[in-house]
Amino acid sequence: MTSPPETRDPTLADILAAIDGIRQDVAATRGELAATRDDLAATRQDIGQLDSRLETEVRRWDERFFSFAEATANRANTLIASATIAVIAGVLLLVLRDGG
Repeated sequence: MTSPPETRDPTLADILAAIDGIRQDVAATRGELAATRDDLAATRQDIGQLDSRLETEVRRWDERFFSFAEATANRANTLIASATIAVIAGVLLLVLRDGG
C-alpha cells in the first residue's frame, strides 16, 4: 500500500501569498471590468449613431416611395383620362360619320 501524502497546515506566509495572489486577481479583474465598461460605452455610442443613420435612411426611402407612388398615380390618372378621351372621341366620330 502507498502511504498517504503528507499534509501540513499552511503557514502564515502561505496564507499571505494566497491573499496577495487574490488581490492581484481582483486588481486584474477590476482592470478588465473598466475596459469592458469603456467598450460598452463605445458600443452604445455606435448603436446611437447607427440608429440615427437608420432613421435618416428610412426617411429617405419613405420620401422615395411616396414620390414614386405619387408619380405612378399621376401616370395612372393621365392614362385613364387619355383612354376616356379616346373612347369619347371614337364614339363622337362614329356618330358624326353615321349621322352626317
